[in-house]
Amino acid sequence: MTLRKIASLNKDLIREYFDKNTFQKGWDYFQHDYVENILLLGGMLYGNVASHRKLYHVEVDLASLQNKCSCPIGKNCKHAVGLLSVAVQGKRFVDGNTLIQQMNQMSKSTLLKFITQLMVKQPSVAISIAKLIPISPLQSQRAPSPLRVQRLKNEMHELLNDLMELKLDPKTWVDQFVFFIKNNQSSFKKELVYDAMNFLISYMDEYGGFYVYYTDSSYDEPVFEVLADVWLQCGISEEDIDKLKEFDKSYPYGFINSFIKGIISPSNAPLLVEFTENLYSLFHRYNQYIEFLINSGQTDEAIKEILKRGYTLTNIKKFDYLGKIDETLAINFAQEKRLDVQLIEYYQVQNKLDKALSLFKEAITSKTRTRKLSQRQKTSKYLFHIIQDQPSLAEEERRDLLRDLFEVAHVGQHYEIKARIALEYKEELLLIRMVPIPKALWEENFALGFEILKVLKKDHPKKVTRELRKLFKWTITSDVLTSEHAQKTLLELRSMEPQAKWSNFVENVYEKYYRKRIWLDLRSRGINIRKIKGKVTIVIETK
Repeated sequence: MTLRKIASLNKDLIREYFDKNTFQKGWDYFQHDYVENILLLGGMLYGNVASHRKLYHVEVDLASLQNKCSCPIGKNCKHAVGLLSVAVQGKRFVDGNTLIQQMNQMSKSTLLKFITQLMVKQPSVAISIAKLIPISPLQSQRAPSPLRVQRLKNEMHELLNDLMELKLDPKTWVDQFVFFIKNNQSSFKKELVYDAMNFLISYMDEYGGFYVYYTDSSYDEPVFEVLADVWLQCGISEEDIDKLKEFDKSYPYGFINSFIKGIISPSNAPLLVEFTENLYSLFHRYNQYIEFLINSGQTDEAIKEILKRGYTLTNIKKFDYLGKIDETLAINFAQEKRLDVQLIEYYQVQNKLDKALSLFKEAITSKTRTRKLSQRQKTSKYLFHIIQDQPSLAEEERRDLLRDLFEVAHVGQHYEIKARIALEYKEELLLIRMVPIPKALWEENFALGFEILKVLKKDHPKKVTRELRKLFKWTITSDVLTSEHAQKTLLELRSMEPQAKWSNFVENVYEKYYRKRIWLDLRSRGINIRKIKGKVTIVIETK
C-alpha cells in the first residue's frame, strides 16, 4: 500500500461509507485538529483522536475502510472519520512504509543506537517495547521491596483520599491517578490493585462514582483500564478470578468490565486457557465467552457453542464469529440462513465482486430476500458501485440490474442511491418517481436533488417550479442547509418563472421570513429586497 492509496480517497467516499451524523461529527474533529500521531503502515492508517479528555487509538484499512477504535463504540465511529479526513486533506502523517525501508538499510548497531536514544528520550517507548518482547524470568526486574510497596500503597491512599474529600475535580483526579499507576506500573502488585478496587467500590456513594449527573455517561474507564493492565501483567490464578467475582457481586455496576475486556483480548486470552471453566461464570454476556474461546485458540469449542448453544446470538453475530474462525464455514452458514446483506458486504470487502453480484441477482428473485436487502443503505451503495464498475456486464444487463436496485432502494428509502440510479441513464420514469424529493435527500446530497430538478425542468416545468418553491421556503428555515443553497434555489426558480410571478412569490416569503440572512446575502448577486413604508420592494441590478 502506498501513498497513492490515500490520494485515491476523497471526502465523498468517506461520506458514503459512514452514516451522515457520524461523518459530520468526524469531519468536525478534523476541522478542530483533534487528530494527532498519524501513521501510514502497510495498508493501514493509525492515529490518535482526542475526545472529551480521552485519547482514542484508531486503525483504518485503506482498501476496505474497515476500522476499529478504542472508544466504547469500537468501529465506524466519528474518530475513524476524523482520522481519514486528516489524511485525505493531505495533512501531515508519518509514512511508516518509507521509514521501514530506511531502517532495513541500517546496520544492527546503528538501529540499536537509534532505539536506545529513543527510549532514553521517551521512556514510554521502552515500556511499549517491553510489552511486545517476552522477558524471561532471569531477565525480569527484581521484585519491588516491601518498603517500596508500602510507600506506593501510602501514596495511592493519599490520592484516593483526595478523591473522597473532593480536593480535585473528579476528571482531573482520574488523570492524576492513571499517571501515578502507569509511572509505577513495574512495581505494582495485585494486592495494591485489590486495595484500590475495594476503596473505589466501598466509597462510591461518597465520591459519586465518576458519574456525570444529568447525562448518561461516566469517565471511570481509564482508572479501571490501568488497574486491569497491572492485574493482568502480574499473572493471575483461580483465586484472582474468584476475587473479581466477589467485586462484581458486591457492586455489579460494570467496575470489572475493563478486566473482562483485558482477559478476552487476543494478547491475554491464550495465556488463560486453563481458567476457561472458571471464567465462564465471570463473563457478563454470552458473546464475551465466545470471543474468549476464539481469541484463546479454542476454535472447536467456539464453533460448537456458536452453532449448537448460541441461542442468545443472532444469526448475523454467529456469521461474524464464524468468519473469525473458518471462512468456508461462515459462508456456508450465511447461505443456509439467507444472510444476503452480510454476505454481499463480506464479498465486497474481500473484493469478490462477481460473487456479490451473483448473490444480488439470486436474492431479487424473492420478495422476502429483496425486502431484507433493503434494510441497509450501505449494502445498496456497495451494489451500486459493483454494478457500475463490473466490466463483464453488458450495457443492457447493467441497466436492468440498476433498475432492480432502484426498487430495493425505494423500499429501504435509500434516497441517494435512488437518485444516482435515476440520473445514471436519465430515465424519465425513475426521475419522476423521485419527486417530491424528500428532505432527507436534500440534507444528504443537495447537489443530486438539484440535478434531478434540472433534468426534469424542460418537460415538467410545473412540477419543478412547485418543488423549487417548496424547497426555498424550507431551505431558509433549515438548520442543515445554508444560505448558499437557498440562493441557488431562488435563482433557479427565477430562471423558470415570469418576473412578476417570481417577484410576487419572493415578496410573500420575505413578509414571513424577513429576518433571515438570505436577503442580505442576495445583495452580492445584485438582488436587493427591503421593506419601505410597509411595501416590499425588489430591485435587481443589471450588469
